[in-house]
Amino acid sequence: MTTDSAFRNDTFTPPTDFVDCLQELAAARPDDIALTVVAERNDHWIETVLSYRVFTQRVLALAATLQHLFAKEERVLILLDNDEHYAISMFACFHAGVIAVPVFPRNLPARSTWLDWPGLPWMRRRRAS
Repeated sequence: MTTDSAFRNDTFTPPTDFVDCLQELAAARPDDIALTVVAERNDHWIETVLSYRVFTQRVLALAATLQHLFAKEERVLILLDNDEHYAISMFACFHAGVIAVPVFPRNLPARSTWLDWPGLPWMRRRRAS
């Protein structure tokens, strides 16, 4: 263990969860890279880079929508591939206080089959305005 003063900060309080961690990083380093996603689209490799500022803005916007549509601790199905939208959705769920239920599209039967399945009524449920 080092005692070098450059590595010590007696006032540092570690974040308690992902939401706190993201907010602290966005405040301290808004232009640093938060997320880089490389994906193949139309036979080309596309790189998507999001700064902490942009990532946090997108998380907060989606979290506000989730809070409007779902009650705290309600389940929210996340049906996305592993990309920037998935990461934003997961953090938005954490921020909104809802329970993320990730399901990857490649692991599902045909869309018409699972959307009509009566075992998932909460998928279509919306809170009244």
